[in-house]
Amino acid sequence: MVMIDFWSLGVTLQLRISLDKTGLTKSNSQSNSTMPNRQKLASTLKQGETGVIDGFSNEGLSLKLLEMGLLPGSEITLVRSAPMGDPLYFHVAGYNLSLRKDEASTVLLR
Repeated sequence: MVMIDFWSLGVTLQLRISLDKTGLTKSNSQSNSTMPNRQKLASTLKQGETGVIDGFSNEGLSLKLLEMGLLPGSEITLVRSAPMGDPLYFHVAGYNLSLRKDEASTVLLR
């Protein structure tokens, strides 16, 4: 269990997140075995394509990404990539963010 305090403009938000080896575990999520698994990685988005953050595949890196504002349920859009494909330039939560391709490959999307 990871507990993160966000403080902005005098408001504190506490976010409790449990992680397992496959990524983010949501306590209120419902599983539907008839739905196919449509998860993809942020590193596989095409320019202008948008996804919704579902979790993370790397527990160690997930805290850093959460602190950077990559919260589950947030929309993330690939704005552009560098000429050699690394880093990637995303728009998420109202701001722009650059991530290395290996970091973006740990962000699971739905």
